[in-house]
Amino acid sequence: MARITTPPALLTGLLLALAACTPRPDAAASGAADSAAAETPAELAAASERVITGWNGEDAEALAAQYAPEAVVVEGDSIYEGRGAIRDRWIIPGLPVISGLQISGRTYAGNGDTRTETGRYTYTLTLPDSAPMTVTGGYEATWNRQGDEWLIIRESLRNDAPAAP
Repeated sequence: MARITTPPALLTGLLLALAACTPRPDAAASGAADSAAAETPAELAAASERVITGWNGEDAEALAAQYAPEAVVVEGDSIYEGRGAIRDRWIIPGLPVISGLQISGRTYAGNGDTRTETGRYTYTLTLPDSAPMTVTGGYEATWNRQGDEWLIIRESLRNDAPAAP
């Protein structure tokens, strides 16, 4: 069995992009609407749902399809340029070790064909021969309408500092 040595920061970016579109549980429970939901195009919300569906279904191709061909993902010191690199070097290594992704505090800014989504994420990272650990952080994903599709053109992820034992 191959050992996955991908750093947690590398995997966080994928989760953030995917989770960014998940409805906030606190808003649903309280009956409050997401502040930008009324301004968010339905097609963008649907694109976000495809990201979640791809992640939960462990479908690397479906996830990669949500990124523009020229997309850039920045996670810590790692930069992934282009859909193929994002899929091969970030999504594929992340799918088997990340679970339970949750997004909170999601907001959208911008108008027209470009929207920036920001929020916070939490997920469980389970590397081989290691105890599961909770990873948290913040993200920013810039979406752009290309034709009749919304695609991520830039994503930036930042992990919180690990909690002291």
